[in-house]
Amino acid sequence: MEDEMNPTETISKTGEKKLKHLFAPSRIGKFPTLNRIKYGACCVSNYATRDGFITPRELARMQVVAKIGCGVITNQGAYPDPLGEGKAYFRQIALYDDKFLPQFETIARYFHDAGAVAIQQILHCGRYGGIDLGYCLQPSAVAKR
Repeated sequence: MEDEMNPTETISKTGEKKLKHLFAPSRIGKFPTLNRIKYGACCVSNYATRDGFITPRELARMQVVAKIGCGVITNQGAYPDPLGEGKAYFRQIALYDDKFLPQFETIARYFHDAGAVAIQQILHCGRYGGIDLGYCLQPSAVAKR
């Protein structure tokens, strides 16, 4: 009986052969990366609290993300203002005070332990923000010329 490869392994091996440079170790400035694959920030969970803290469930999700093999991983966008004027959705994570830093340090450690460069996205949603408020920021009136 022949050794048969799993179809997923075959695809993976084929991709690695065709795109060797993508899977090769690299650097971003002084930071070494496992490869040139980046996991983009995405806000797919509602596992944070309404006041912007990351829950154990979100930390567990980020542990899974850390293990996917990307050389660079960007964590979901955190709103940077204490009033929430830039907050885009109800359970968006916050990063406007040092009290939030330990949760981000934990996520960065997950990424680093998996060999990835960790990036944190700052996400202020401008006129689409302020979801918990009765108003939102808008551009100033500009006189016509």
